[in-house]
Amino acid sequence: MKKILIVLVGVMLIFTFSCKKQTKEAKELEKAVKSMEQFGKAMEETAKEMQETKGKIEAVDFRALKELLPDFKGWEKRNPRGQKTAFGQFGISNAEADYALGDAEVSLKITDTAGYSMMIAPFSIFIQSGYEEEDEEHYKKSTTVKGFPAIEEFYPSQKRGSLTVIVKNRFIVSAEGNNIEKVNTLHDFLNSVDLKKLESL
Repeated sequence: MKKILIVLVGVMLIFTFSCKKQTKEAKELEKAVKSMEQFGKAMEETAKEMQETKGKIEAVDFRALKELLPDFKGWEKRNPRGQKTAFGQFGISNAEADYALGDAEVSLKITDTAGYSMMIAPFSIFIQSGYEEEDEEHYKKSTTVKGFPAIEEFYPSQKRGSLTVIVKNRFIVSAEGNNIEKVNTLHDFLNSVDLKKLESL
C-alpha cells in the first residue's frame, strides 16, 4: 500500500509539473503571437505614415542639431560633426560627438528622421510592447528619459551599453558607451540634452 501511494504521488507530481510547463509554454507562445501582432500593426502604421509624410517634412539643419550636443563636465568633447543625407524623397540629418574620460568613451548622436518612419519602427515596437529581456551577459528593456520613451541595453561584465530616446516620434537621440561602470552614465548624458527644445524644432 505504501509503495502504491508513493507511485501515485510521483505520478501527480509529474502531471503537475507537466501542466505547469505547458502553461508556461502557452504563455510564452501567447506573448510571441502578441509581439508579432504588434509588429505587424506597427509596420502597417509605418507604411501609412511614410506615404502620408513622403516629401512633406524637411529635415532640421544639422547645425541646429549640433548646438544641442552638450558639454559634459569632466569629459573631453571630441569632433562634433553633422551631415544631411537622403533616402529617396526623405531627407535625414544628424549630428554627433564623442566624449572621453580616461578609458571611458561615450558617443552621442541626434538624428532627425524627417518622417522616415522605418528608422523609428524598430524602437517603437520594443517601446509599445513594454519589452524586457535579461540573461547572464546583458539586459535590454524599455524605459523613459525625461518622460520620453526609450530603450536601454547594458552589458555589465563588458562595461558597455546604449540608451536610445525617441522624441516626437521623429527624432532619435542615442548614447553608446564603452568602458563605463554603470548605465547611469548614459542617462546622465541624455538628461543633459535639451529634449524639449529638440521637440520644438
